[in-house]
Amino acid sequence: MFIKKFLKIIIFSCYFLVGFRGISAQNTLKKQVITIEEIYQTCKKAHKDSTTQLQNYFLYIHKKDYLDSNKVYHFYKEFKKKCLEDNEQEMYRRTSLLEKITQMRLQNTPIKAVEKVFNAFYDDFTDVKDYSSAVECLFEFGYFYAGRGDILQAIKMYFYTEKFAQKYNLKRSLHGVYFKLGYALWEVNLPNLSNKYLHKALKMGQTIKPDSMVIFNALGMNYQKMDSLDKSLACFETGIKVSQNSDNPLFVSVIRGNAAVTLHKQNDQNKAFAYALEDKNMCFEQNLWENAIGALHWLVRIELKRNNFDHAKILLDSLDNIIPKTKDKHYLSLKRQKEARFMYYEGIKDFQNAIKTQKEVVYYDNLILEYVNKNKISELQLSAEMRLYEQEMAEKEHNKKIINIIFSIAFCVFFVAVLIFFLVFYKKINKIKTINNQLTDEITELKIQLLDQIQQIREENQAFVENEIENKKIFEENASENANEIVNENINENIDILNNEINTQTTENLQQLRAFNLTQKDQWKAFKTSFLKVYPTFETHITKKIGEVSSAELRLMMLHKLGLNSKEIALMLLISPTSVKQGKYRLYKKINITSAEELDAFLDNP
Repeated sequence: MFIKKFLKIIIFSCYFLVGFRGISAQNTLKKQVITIEEIYQTCKKAHKDSTTQLQNYFLYIHKKDYLDSNKVYHFYKEFKKKCLEDNEQEMYRRTSLLEKITQMRLQNTPIKAVEKVFNAFYDDFTDVKDYSSAVECLFEFGYFYAGRGDILQAIKMYFYTEKFAQKYNLKRSLHGVYFKLGYALWEVNLPNLSNKYLHKALKMGQTIKPDSMVIFNALGMNYQKMDSLDKSLACFETGIKVSQNSDNPLFVSVIRGNAAVTLHKQNDQNKAFAYALEDKNMCFEQNLWENAIGALHWLVRIELKRNNFDHAKILLDSLDNIIPKTKDKHYLSLKRQKEARFMYYEGIKDFQNAIKTQKEVVYYDNLILEYVNKNKISELQLSAEMRLYEQEMAEKEHNKKIINIIFSIAFCVFFVAVLIFFLVFYKKINKIKTINNQLTDEITELKIQLLDQIQQIREENQAFVENEIENKKIFEENASENANEIVNENINENIDILNNEINTQTTENLQQLRAFNLTQKDQWKAFKTSFLKVYPTFETHITKKIGEVSSAELRLMMLHKLGLNSKEIALMLLISPTSVKQGKYRLYKKINITSAEELDAFLDNP
């Protein structure tokens, strides 16, 4: 039909408009020229599903500033930056999609690359469960196919979008799906199926005024193709009423122009002429020359029907004058010009020119038919294509699920393996700790027993010495000098024997002290306790002479007292001999001595 191109423009602009919370936002945008910051704030306040429509509506009403696609691309880039700054993830995702689409259109990206980009966006949206954004991605994908002339693939995408929206109960998105499907099916000349979805869109009760005008217009044209002229006219009249209060008088005239065709077929030529004339005048005002040729074509036919041949000739001349202004690559304008002139020649009985013109009509008609056949499709073919497409998409989803399951299983196996490893490692560590604790307890118990034995021996020795001394005093008092000498000799002999035993026991005790492992804190405490039992006044006398000493200094003096050299001390403490020498040097300096001999003297005479 002659308004097909214009309808595409209207559909495109209507797609930018929004219902519900978006309508008030649109009114805000209309009131004044606003900045990107203001449109951003408006989008934040509106429903999330209105983001894309509001952005594009802003571009539509400021189209003079955004005629260049590069400027549109930079608009989306700036908008995305603001979303990122405010952490508006949903708006960021949608704007990223629009930015990428604009970039691909600028670069004329091959369709295979485009498919990869859309699939990546779709996967990202579904992964984060942003299903409304996923629907918008599918919408844009279908629209991209339609823009590249693959209307069948676009319809497939819209059908898939319908099922996706139904699956996740996205009612707002379903309205847009029905609207898109209805228009796309009208384009491939499937009026019955087209009307089915257009009526669904109307029943959703979510249609805003510009969308309603397009829907009623498309319904009227579908019924016109089906020769249901009364229904066609009713839809056109309803569309005219809806559009009367709109701010788009051009679209009003378009609907009236389409209604004129139905009126002409109903033989209401006067009203048909009035509607077609209004359409023609508006097209002349807006310089829509292809649409104007369509209007003039029908005006000629109406005048010929009314036998107004003179006026028909004037209209034909006007049509001839504007033909050079058209750029219709499908020769539709030339066909209409030749067809109108053929009907004129036939009406005035100029059969020679009529035959000549008829040949030109057939020539252009064949060219147009060749183009139309590319997009022509039957409901049976569409049904078969959809089944194949659904199988393909189901297979993709199935493969995606399998990959996710495999990844999940692999992750679980890895997690379990790591967990088992740590459990085994933890058990081994606990076992080692248990064994170490048992050994430590046994060593501690043995040390306590050893210290008790040493203490018992010392007490027995002390009692024996005291007893001998007492006996000696008695013998001194009661015996003669000779006897005393004998007794003294015996006593001294006994004392020597006792001292030898004590020295032997002490040597054994010292050897036991040397066997301590002082690398552990509890070992040092046990060693110190045992040492002070052998030398009980050692620490007290040192403190009185040189003041407080550190644990390291006290340990070094105790080990020196035991007669250990620097290497032996280093082995006991698990340090280097150099460290022992440095410790001794600092100790010499503190005591104010210069050699090991002086340290021996200091420790022997505390």
